[in-house]
Amino acid sequence: MTASSGDPPIPVFRTIGETLLIGTMVIYDSQKEASAGVPYQWRDFRSEHPALGSSNQFYGASPCTDDGKIHYLTGIAQEGGDSFGGERLTLKAGEYAVV
Repeated sequence: MTASSGDPPIPVFRTIGETLLIGTMVIYDSQKEASAGVPYQWRDFRSEHPALGSSNQFYGASPCTDDGKIHYLTGIAQEGGDSFGGERLTLKAGEYAVV
């Protein structure tokens, strides 16, 4: 059985080590706003950083917060001497859903 283009993607769960992400964080007031905004957030991120090729590991991360809003980071895994500017977020080692 395969998903049609209108079906939501099916996540795969992977265990990863601690990973430092760097990118752009946007705060949305609701799930509806996030669902509408995240694709544009990715488009803007990619157009602002054309030097990032397909060899980069791209991450979208939504950390848990107490403010009732959805925080979403579009970014890459920071490696070694990357001088890429942006907001930083550390993913703790653990199991994550990958879409």
